[in-house]
Amino acid sequence: MGVLTPQIALARISRARKCLGHHTVYALSKGGYPTWAPGDPSDCSGWISWLLQTKREPKPGRAFWIETTAIYHDAIGAESVFVRLKAPEPGCLVVYPDHGSSQGHIGLVTNPSAGKLIGIDCGHGNYVHHGDAIREHELTYFETNSHSIFVALEQDLAA
Repeated sequence: MGVLTPQIALARISRARKCLGHHTVYALSKGGYPTWAPGDPSDCSGWISWLLQTKREPKPGRAFWIETTAIYHDAIGAESVFVRLKAPEPGCLVVYPDHGSSQGHIGLVTNPSAGKLIGIDCGHGNYVHHGDAIREHELTYFETNSHSIFVALEQDLAA
């Protein structure tokens, strides 16, 4: 199992931070590459699609939409696109799937050290409480969700 290359991790974190401070509105089923821009309405997986610079809809080599449950199941099963990591790394994603009546969620890890998981996500709670759906903060709800896993695109891993 590889680790994210430092260049990819730094570039991904830098791209994510360009979205901070735009007062993004959280909107389920919105966002995505290539048409989304920082400040446009988005949901978590639409924002991740933009961050990864890949269209949400299925394409050759990926038979699923970019959305939380599909990413989770790919990483714990086929690993055709996303690979599960043993531990968080800067630039990796943290995800949990839809469960019962609760929506899944996904974010980007920016700093997994110091005993806290710090990252950037696009979330409804961020919008309601802070007026901006995209924030960098402690991702405690991932730490407390037993289904959370860390993943990376297979193509982004060092050999």
